[in-house]
Amino acid sequence: MKTTREPLVSVVMVTCNVERFLREAMESVLSQTFRDFEIVIVDFGSTDKSKDIICSYASNDNRINFREMPKCGLAAARNAACFLARGRYIAIQDADDISLPHRLMAEVDFMEKHPEVGLVGSAIQRIDSDGKFLATVNDYPTEDQEIRIKLKEWNPFWQPTVLMLREAFVRVGGYRVAFSVSQDYELWLRISEHYKCANLKQILVNYRIHPYQVSVRQRKKQILNVLAAQAAASLRQQGRTDPLISATEITPA
Repeated sequence: MKTTREPLVSVVMVTCNVERFLREAMESVLSQTFRDFEIVIVDFGSTDKSKDIICSYASNDNRINFREMPKCGLAAARNAACFLARGRYIAIQDADDISLPHRLMAEVDFMEKHPEVGLVGSAIQRIDSDGKFLATVNDYPTEDQEIRIKLKEWNPFWQPTVLMLREAFVRVGGYRVAFSVSQDYELWLRISEHYKCANLKQILVNYRIHPYQVSVRQRKKQILNVLAAQAAASLRQQGRTDPLISATEITPA
């Protein structure tokens, strides 16, 4: 029986054929020192054992809300998961990454002390497919003013570290499905137009690098998405109409 009380945090995860890494990702959430959370998982077309793994956890933990949807794009799946969230905060958890035990505690504590902030991220450690350490990444802006400057040029947030206000996500309308491979960067741009943003200096996530990542497989398309996001943000800042409000695909034209 699912709990009816609203949690403070909704950890959202989307899955599609991630059986190799899924258990480790889920265990990293379930072992958090912060306990007031639910886990919302949306599977969008797995043909491996991913759904069986999720169901095995859900049968033993009523904090897990598992849904399935037909095969779709990543942005549509993320929207489905995030709009199911009931918490004040939404924490992004990718199915191939590992949240360190104090991740939620650190991010929630920061957000509770800074109500003007709509989105917070953190530093990461890169790991490989087998979980071996590759590098620490902490050369990124932490304060709102510097983040706003960097957002005009590149994405200063690692998506699986992000905790955001559910109110902020809903206010801007969630991910845009046209941005198939840079949906996170485009969303941060729109949230930053209404809320302050921050990055914590702590390493809170082990970020996995492997050949199946979207960023590895679709680099050229990702660059196109980034340029479109920047152009649309520039037009909004000028008070002009956003040309991508109803777009379903980003093309060179």
